[in-house]
Amino acid sequence: MINQSIVNRIQRIDWVNHLDFHAVITASLLELARDLQPIIERVNEIKYSDNRTEYSERGPNIDKYILYKCNDTGWSLRLHKIRQRSPNEGSESPHNHRFKIATLLLSGSYRQNIYRRINGVVDDSTIVMTHDVREGNSYTLDHDAIHQLIPYSTVYSLFFRGPAMKGKNDMFHGSEVSHWTSGKLGHKSIATLTDDDFDAVNEDLSLIR
Repeated sequence: MINQSIVNRIQRIDWVNHLDFHAVITASLLELARDLQPIIERVNEIKYSDNRTEYSERGPNIDKYILYKCNDTGWSLRLHKIRQRSPNEGSESPHNHRFKIATLLLSGSYRQNIYRRINGVVDDSTIVMTHDVREGNSYTLDHDAIHQLIPYSTVYSLFFRGPAMKGKNDMFHGSEVSHWTSGKLGHKSIATLTDDDFDAVNEDLSLIR
């Protein structure tokens, strides 16, 4: 189970104050990452739960496990497993989120591109920052930040989503904009995670030091 002191600390965040959000969530993710055993136990709880599909799902190239969810405000802590895309799948579209996010990488690495929308366009010409995010790195982004992840390998990360700040998120395709289909974890699930998926995650987590 997630330490109640972490939950209490997060409950007191001023969600409008990004500096407060950054400080509290970064410290909380670092504390969670120091001991992964409670996370392994939580993944097992989800595996054997009658509500497995409410607390986990497989989306496009990412598996999500809800470690804790606050039903009052909608924030949640998750474990993410991000898979590399095959060459014929191409890169994910630049996108923003409906909420503030924070991530701490437990293993693996990816390149993150940060974009600006210029004259209604988001493409390679509007990238304002590119950096590699590696094991042990963390960052926070506001809900209107536009980013793209390009994994170098399979990535495990702790992910935090804050309360919804707007009604929909956006995916950008040059001058065109589309929206994720709203689902229980934020987009349309394409598959249910199997027992083998859960076992593989826990085996991988047990090897992270």
